[in-house]
Amino acid sequence: MELIMDGCEMRQNLNHELVASLPDGAFVRTLWVSQRNAFMHIAATKAEILWQGEEIVYRQQREHYRSGEAIDLR
Repeated sequence: MELIMDGCEMRQNLNHELVASLPDGAFVRTLWVSQRNAFMHIAATKAEILWQGEEIVYRQQREHYRSGEAIDLR
């Protein structure tokens, strides 16, 4: 299954006590997963994402599209 993900800053929406309990040097990052219509929140002191399979397509610019418009980014 192909996933379309986008990193975003959602720290202000997370439980403040939970964020404050993270160890020194920890970061918080949120990923939006389009196919699941959901956010994934990650907190860690070190992390790496390794993609396996087909080539990853990165967009250099943010673009806006009309609702329902089909886009082929390949």
